[in-house]
Amino acid sequence: MEIMTLKQLKTTIAALEASGVGEDTPIFLDTGWDSIQELDPDALTVKQARPFQIQDVLTKEYYGGFVLEEKAHTKETTGDKQDVLVFDHKY
Repeated sequence: MEIMTLKQLKTTIAALEASGVGEDTPIFLDTGWDSIQELDPDALTVKQARPFQIQDVLTKEYYGGFVLEEKAHTKETTGDKQDVLVFDHKY
């Protein structure tokens, strides 16, 4: 999966504004369940993360992911830490 960058987010926001979406339009997160979840206005934060690989036990295929730096000890990371934007959305 391609990871959205800040540049792409800005382009998307500009396109949404051009289509008539107003500044007071609420933003929700589609969790894939039966409802959508509101986002806290302070949820978008800068954190540090590291990439890692995990192997599917059945297919033996490897899949990539990211883990926050403070939890990197729980995974075998495969790269340097990097700044990322995270919707820190916890109930």
